Amino acid sequence: MNKVNDIGLARMHNNEHIKLQYDCKSKIDGFGVAALGVLPVYEPWVEALNSEAKTIEVKNGFVVSAAIQAADKRRDHDHYSMRLYVESEMYGRDPARIEAAGRIM
Repeated sequence: MNKVNDIGLARMHNNEHIKLQYDCKSKIDGFGVAALGVLPVYEPWVEALNSEAKTIEVKNGFVVSAAIQAADKRRDHDHYSMRLYVESEMYGRDPARIEAAGRIM
């Protein structure tokens, strides 16, 4: 018999939670619902699982996702640019700027 270790469900993303639930469903189906004695709770659980999956389903290529990806990329680029600028100040001639850059880094 497989042992189930404690899993922190609270920190899971929605898609990770659904994947775990479907993996559990697959195992239960493999052993047999009747053999495990979970028939009274199995069907309502599967209905709830399917409803949850349908609720969080995200279509690939959703228009907003491209805008979000572009904004994320721009933010990452801006952050990297600022970091390089501050690092470059650490090699300058002005002691005050060198000290300030050291504090930031």
